[in-house]
Amino acid sequence: MEPGDDGSGALNASAPQATRNVTSSYLQLGVSMLLGLVSTPILVHFLGPAAYGLWGVLTGLVGYASLVEGGMATASTQRMVHLQARGDHRGAERVLASAKCYYLFSSVAMTVIVVTLVMFLGHIVLLDGIPLSTARLALLLVSASFGVGFVKLPFSSMLYGGGRGDSLSMVGLVVGTLGRLAMLAVAFAGGGLVGICAMAIANALAGLWFTRRAARRAFPEFRAPLRLVDWATLASLMRAGGRVAATAIGGTVSYGLDAVVIGIIDPVTLVTPYTVALRPVTFVRELATRGTAALGPNLSHFHALGNVNRTFRIYSASTIIALAVTLPCDAVLFALGPELLHLWLGTVPARTYEVLVALSVVYIFQVPGGQASQALTFMERNRSIARLIPAVSVVNLGLTVWLTIRYGPIGPALGSLPEVLVISAGVLPVLACRAIGVPVRRLVAEALPPTAAIALVAGIAGFAAKLLLNGRSDLLALIAAPLVCGAGWAAGFVVLRRTQPELVATLRRRLPRRLGGMA
Repeated sequence: MEPGDDGSGALNASAPQATRNVTSSYLQLGVSMLLGLVSTPILVHFLGPAAYGLWGVLTGLVGYASLVEGGMATASTQRMVHLQARGDHRGAERVLASAKCYYLFSSVAMTVIVVTLVMFLGHIVLLDGIPLSTARLALLLVSASFGVGFVKLPFSSMLYGGGRGDSLSMVGLVVGTLGRLAMLAVAFAGGGLVGICAMAIANALAGLWFTRRAARRAFPEFRAPLRLVDWATLASLMRAGGRVAATAIGGTVSYGLDAVVIGIIDPVTLVTPYTVALRPVTFVRELATRGTAALGPNLSHFHALGNVNRTFRIYSASTIIALAVTLPCDAVLFALGPELLHLWLGTVPARTYEVLVALSVVYIFQVPGGQASQALTFMERNRSIARLIPAVSVVNLGLTVWLTIRYGPIGPALGSLPEVLVISAGVLPVLACRAIGVPVRRLVAEALPPTAAIALVAGIAGFAAKLLLNGRSDLLALIAAPLVCGAGWAAGFVVLRRTQPELVATLRRRLPRRLGGMA
């Protein structure tokens, strides 16, 4: 056993490797954020509100069709971690080969779904003056880019499940950066929606090539040819993936179809406020969960070894960190959102700020459920979620449709509130604690004091900043934003120093090292 390996097996990340995984993941996120901030107003300007809104609708439609992936990526990654923890190298190859076989069939299924959508697109979406032929071609191009992504999934699973998330992140960083710059060049050249979608295919192909190359270099012993397909393994993966897929379908019905619902009920121009507001909310979500997501394989490993304390330690700290990042950022969006939106976009689409606030509130209550769902998935204890989420999602969809008809683009966020309040903030954390084998009051005792302090202080700081900056230059909001976040984090740090001195000692070194050291 190598020093620091902790018995994790050949493919499980050691603490230094986990640190590199988290660091590279946040580097990718930072660059993606910068490019997103630059590209969004440019694309809205050159494409126009209608075409930009249609792009969001088409992406949502194809994203729904791509659910035929069936959760295989998560199931195969999770199974690889377990097999490598036990030293079963041949079994891991069978998992990858079986996953490849499944992706071939699911690609055909997605093609059939997309062709059907193309035929009826004019009856589904209110195109708001965009030619039907243009919309159909764009839909085919978007679906082709998703199809290439299917082919890439086994190699991504190999890297992520093998503890080499740093390589996967660096591929995403390089390919994503070049792809976004290419899209901007196409927009400047007048390529329009079709040109943007065509560039997405080129970007997907580049991602496939680089991911495959990185996987081969990191694990040259893993070839996993299709002759190693094991039907019993495939059936087992499909069962495990089915539980993940049920959750994913529920999430898509609840949230992924929001842009589609708006595009069906209202002209696609009204999708743009929702799509634009979703970008900063998505960034906050990624910032809060990117590092904790890298700990999934490690949580799975310690659960497989029966280490209850280490498993809970990873889950509890992930929840605290995700909330600690989310709450101050959302305080900034609540207090300084109009100024920041105007500074970012210039001309802000009507109702963007109110959608931004509603989506931010929804995500705050999603955070505990997201961390709990991740823990349950990597412990292979997500059967209860698979049974619960679909029914809840149907209710969510019904509320979304009704409230969108009544209130327009803010309707999807309002429709999601009942679910996140009851399920994400209540039921899922209870299920995760039970699966680990600890009482939920232990999680509440650890997470509530620091997060409550962060929310209170950041909220007060945001309100004060709003009063001081009212009517002044929007540029001052950029200065006030980090001050509001810093005030919230300082309050959380003071509380954590009293309640969890061990956690504070490691946080002082820096967050990536903290997360890697936990693993």
